[in-house]
Amino acid sequence: MDDQVSKFEAELRGREEAKKEVDERINQYLEGVKSAPWAAMRGKGKAIHISIDSEWVFNNETEKNDILCYSYSVRIGDKSFSGVKHTDMAKLIKQCRDQGLSKDDEMDKRKQLTKKGYKSSFDKFIQELLIKTKARGFIDEWPEHTFIYAHFLRADIASFEEFWNIGTNNKNHKNSLTTVQGTVTSGRGAYGIDLDSIGRSKYKIENTKFYSASNNAFETKVRFVDTFLLSSKASLEELGLQCGFPKMTLPDNMIERMDDLYCKDTSLFNRYAIRDADIALEYGLRMQKFALVDLRKDIGLELNSLPSTLGNLGVSLFRDSCGGATEMHQFLGYEKRKSQYYHAKSNSIRNSVELAKTVSREYTDALAVKSFYGGANFGAYFGPTEVGDYNDFDLSGAYTTALVDILEADYLNSFESKDIEDYLGHKMGFAYVRFKHDDKENFGLLPCRTSLRGIYYPLEGETYVTAPELQLAHDAGVEIEILHGQVIPWKKGSTSKFKEFTKTIRKQRAKYKEEGNELYEKLWKLIGNTLYGKVGQGLRDKSGFDLATGLSSKIPYSPVTNAHYAAHATGFVRATMLEVIRKLNERYGDDIKIISATTDGWLCKATEEQLEQCLDGPLAQRFQQICTEVSGEGMMQLKHHAKQVISMKTRGQLTAELGDTKPVCAKAGVKPPKGEDENTWMVKKFLDRYPGEKVARKHLASARDMWLKEMDLVDIHTEQRLNLDWDFKRRPVNPRMVKVRHPASGEMVEHLSFDTVPWNTVDEGLDARTYFDEWRVNNCLKTMEDWDNWMDFYKVRRFLKGTGVKYLEDGSEGIFKVQMLRAITQGKWGLPEAPMRAPRGHYDQMVAMFEANGIKGITKQDLANSKGRKLLEASLPITTRMLPLLSWFVREYPTADLTLVFHPDEVDEAVLMLEEYNLDHTEKLAA
Repeated sequence: MDDQVSKFEAELRGREEAKKEVDERINQYLEGVKSAPWAAMRGKGKAIHISIDSEWVFNNETEKNDILCYSYSVRIGDKSFSGVKHTDMAKLIKQCRDQGLSKDDEMDKRKQLTKKGYKSSFDKFIQELLIKTKARGFIDEWPEHTFIYAHFLRADIASFEEFWNIGTNNKNHKNSLTTVQGTVTSGRGAYGIDLDSIGRSKYKIENTKFYSASNNAFETKVRFVDTFLLSSKASLEELGLQCGFPKMTLPDNMIERMDDLYCKDTSLFNRYAIRDADIALEYGLRMQKFALVDLRKDIGLELNSLPSTLGNLGVSLFRDSCGGATEMHQFLGYEKRKSQYYHAKSNSIRNSVELAKTVSREYTDALAVKSFYGGANFGAYFGPTEVGDYNDFDLSGAYTTALVDILEADYLNSFESKDIEDYLGHKMGFAYVRFKHDDKENFGLLPCRTSLRGIYYPLEGETYVTAPELQLAHDAGVEIEILHGQVIPWKKGSTSKFKEFTKTIRKQRAKYKEEGNELYEKLWKLIGNTLYGKVGQGLRDKSGFDLATGLSSKIPYSPVTNAHYAAHATGFVRATMLEVIRKLNERYGDDIKIISATTDGWLCKATEEQLEQCLDGPLAQRFQQICTEVSGEGMMQLKHHAKQVISMKTRGQLTAELGDTKPVCAKAGVKPPKGEDENTWMVKKFLDRYPGEKVARKHLASARDMWLKEMDLVDIHTEQRLNLDWDFKRRPVNPRMVKVRHPASGEMVEHLSFDTVPWNTVDEGLDARTYFDEWRVNNCLKTMEDWDNWMDFYKVRRFLKGTGVKYLEDGSEGIFKVQMLRAITQGKWGLPEAPMRAPRGHYDQMVAMFEANGIKGITKQDLANSKGRKLLEASLPITTRMLPLLSWFVREYPTADLTLVFHPDEVDEAVLMLEEYNLDHTEKLAA
């Protein structure tokens, strides 16, 4: 019958298909058996996104973290799930406390478990999540890509066992990750995870095709994404607020006692742990959408994958704005070089292409690298200011704007020049110069790099500078001699490739600001700021730790590194800042008191109206023109306002009396305790500080220490000496006491303040800093008495350096007394000639004379010893301490020649101070 034939044929076809399927499985099995153990089949399913987080408590006895749980959040498309995996350590701690065991017994059990090993394998942890995903029906086949998210990945990846220990797969994650900005992330490539018998034992039907027990492994490409690097190092709490996932808050100090929380309220513990994983995943997915969807929609930028850092994202955007990689390389001065090599495995000749600097660019690199400095950072005032109106101004988008000043360099036509005219105007050039300012200049204009103390701005010296800084110094009348210099012209008709990039940044920021999308507005700002950093990457002698080798290696160039462009941009920002500061000071003097300068802004008393009057210099006008072209904004922005500020040092300014904005609070490297109002705590600490005071310091173990010592990511608790005193980048003058409100009591107290002027030379500033570091071991600058003590110490150390004279307890007064006795007994310093041999009773008479005039402590032996000792001539400094004795000396010996007593630099001041002292003394006697 036809229907029977059809049924029979269908059955045959079914059998053939079944046989075919069996044959296919057998072939797969045989292929797996024959393949090498490391070979693996690749997944083809859609990507899975997994965020991880871990909670732990620090064990003081083992000095390791006892891991309590691993939390996770998984998402595939619009489906997701999350959870917590508690460790055996957490269960042990709870069991001990439920049983009421003593702390010692609990610690013993925890140590035993640590030795035995309880941490999860990272690979197995991810496998379990993949299996759960398939069990829930979220995927039909294993994923081709698995993305692992974490916020500060170095903390969480180190919580798993095989981060340090090589496991069954003969690999660990040291070799899969690279260190970036203090954390770790995926480097080039990816690594595979083998799906072994864990999956097969539970899902025999679906998993038979993998045959993992028979060496037929399955591989999914894992990509690590650290959201820390995609948020400019923002905290997880900040990311949660931006994403609408507020981080859960815990009772005070509970974050450091997570074991207690687990034992007392496991439900809250779990919710807290999961929320952290949820935030990291949400932010990571938003970054994926931003990079792969929104960039394409907004500006047409098509990326294949999410970059590891915001800096890399900035590079991608810049390459696109240039018109492609070829145009970008040409603009940056790179060229492709072809070469051939023998490939032994294939027994053939192969071609390779590498990207390298053009010969012309490389030839001119040296001066540009030497001229590459950081920002113009210095303090110009110390202590509390008088109450007034203090404004903190910033250059608008300083470095992204400065990059727009750069056209395409014509390296082939660069030339050497010692003529300053070749560097003036819109030029790019670099030079090593000798310079000298007018002594009346209140601000040095040319930066001088030091090996230990950063940048100084002295009145004279030799240094490397950029063309914008030469323009600034030339306009200010500084004497300049160019010793070596190179000018790199702009290519005729070229435009700035950075201009389109900056316009895009400004446009997108404005768009998302108007839409109220704070996350994207901030992202665009960060991307713009990071490009400058990539342009200067690798130019300084900085090293990074390499997880793969365990060695330090020089930070490499980025794809957009260019010494000329980086140095020109920073020089343009510094020169523009100092041009405006100089004009403010020149036109308004002390009325606009400059307090400090930091990178791209400065704190001063100038009003916005006064500032506008000082933006007429050639550099400021060029900067403003760029701002107008790319954004239509003004070049200056008001960032902070305060009624009274306290300036401590470079990058150390606080608010004593609030103004109309958030307080100015630059903490000079000190970290206030968590939970404290930072500005209030810092003001109290500054006003109440004392010599030798130390503050607690906490920092995370470095990647180097974790690698070399196989450490957990633990807090390193140390103490550091509190250093909120002046850093001597400039010379102190005009000391005085100024009233300021103490935040603890609310009462007005007084504290030392002083203005500053530039040092004549860098060496003067460095010497002063060295002497101050010695003096402040037992002192600090808070009162006028402190000031007098410091100046006494400083002047003796400075002017008597190399003479063998030591600074003793009685300071300059004792030194002057010793030298005075030598001059008297030897008939020097313009005094009457002394007899060859003192007659009998001569020293007795002199001792009586000294005692009669209130000069005590001088004996006959002192006089006898002084007769044959070396006398210092034209060497002594003048100090407040020696004035009473000096006044008596010149009255008693009117022929004394002060030019033979004091150092040439101190003679005029000695005469002036002596006159003022005698006048005050006379008035007091009359009264």
